[in-house]
Amino acid sequence: MRSLERQISLKMILVVPMLDVIQVQGKGSFNRIGYLPPLDGETSSSSTRGGEKYETRETFKENIMNALAHHNSCNIGVYGLGGVGKTTLVGEVFEISKKQKLFDAVVKTHVTKNPDIKTIQGEIADLLGLRFDEETILGRAHRLRQRIKMEKNILIVLDDIWTILDLNKVGIPFGNQHNGCKLLMTSRNKDVLLQMDVPKDFTFKLELMSEDETWSLFQFMAGDVVKDRNLQGLAIEVAQKCAGLPLVVVAVARALKDKWDVESWKDELTRLQSDHYTVFSALKLSYDSLESDQMKDIFLLFAVMADEDVRYFLKVAMGLKIFKHIDTVDEARNRLSSIIRSLEAACLLLEDKTSGEIQMHDFVREFAISIARRDKHVFLKKQSDEECPSKSVLT
Repeated sequence: MRSLERQISLKMILVVPMLDVIQVQGKGSFNRIGYLPPLDGETSSSSTRGGEKYETRETFKENIMNALAHHNSCNIGVYGLGGVGKTTLVGEVFEISKKQKLFDAVVKTHVTKNPDIKTIQGEIADLLGLRFDEETILGRAHRLRQRIKMEKNILIVLDDIWTILDLNKVGIPFGNQHNGCKLLMTSRNKDVLLQMDVPKDFTFKLELMSEDETWSLFQFMAGDVVKDRNLQGLAIEVAQKCAGLPLVVVAVARALKDKWDVESWKDELTRLQSDHYTVFSALKLSYDSLESDQMKDIFLLFAVMADEDVRYFLKVAMGLKIFKHIDTVDEARNRLSSIIRSLEAACLLLEDKTSGEIQMHDFVREFAISIARRDKHVFLKKQSDEECPSKSVLT
């Protein structure tokens, strides 16, 4: 049972839009991830040598290859946070499929947030040796469809899908139109893949790298400089701030590869700690793409309150009148459940089927709190679990 002081301090969050100060008891501090550097002389295992192969990633890749080989699979999907390595992974699958001649033809295209149909058609056509005489999208789609159907079996990789892509408009035969055509798609959002008719059994979430994998990749990319005893402690802290995102790990490690002075490493750590630009940029597009301001407000509220019970969030959201045109508790509960599911699909919340608490990665929470400070004028005052808010704070 929460103490009265605890209840009051959390209820202060009910007036987020009106207050400049929010007291979050014990939720403003984030535990650091600890990395143990390898012992002197320890060599890399076969799962990490070369900086590219990691046990969990290799297993994930095997799952994708098995899905492609499955006789019932037509559409396969990979989703995860921006920067988690989806493009790299499907690129490796693409190369393996070509090298092992698993398909008569293997093609890929980068769809992007604002897809250009002619560009997509052109990228696929180039890999199939097709040249268009037609100028219209419709005419090109007809030619491309005919060309794809000439292949008995073909793999088409559609990378970085943000919304439903009209395959007919592009000229990609699917389903019964061409039983030998398999599609491998990536997205930041699971719902987009489901809307593209990817079965749940063939939908795979790519998680963040583990602590060990992050440190191994960072060491490989940064090189011998991380072996310097004067820099190793800083290197571990910098690697931690990369939050398990391969894209960020590679970018930061490469930038520090030949920097042997402590000052450069301290400066990079300060930059990552102060604005988190490199890490947060991987999340901003996902946040901006949330379908409503209501969903954004709920996401920010989850971050500010941190790891609370869903039932408590329901009370808070109703008290804040975040839900528009909602009159009953049942309607509000349904709306909140729908938003939670959408945020999980967008990888902004961790999926949790048992505890009933809302959970997110620490760096996602830090990103959300930075947005709350900037856009909602929220200020978080860190406080220990044992310390109760003073009367001056509560009045």
